[in-house]
Amino acid sequence: FVVLRFDPPGRGDATGEEDFGGPEHQDAVRVAVAHLRATPGVDAARIGILSLFSGLSMAAGAAAPSGAAFLLDVEGPADRET
Repeated sequence: FVVLRFDPPGRGDATGEEDFGGPEHQDAVRVAVAHLRATPGVDAARIGILSLFSGLSMAAGAAAPSGAAFLLDVEGPADRET
């Protein structure tokens, strides 16, 4: 397995503004998938997205445009207050 974990803009160690799963966060997921696709030894047809906590909104918006083979969410929908 090859795994890439990242902080979207405005979270963790990432710079930028918090986007709460909006277009900027979705674009960050697409860039991460593109990076994996370009990594030697990665089967581009088998790249998937795993979302946790409040990541579903950004992952769902990026899954099809990124060409991900699957999307797996662990917790379901959440809002920023919970």
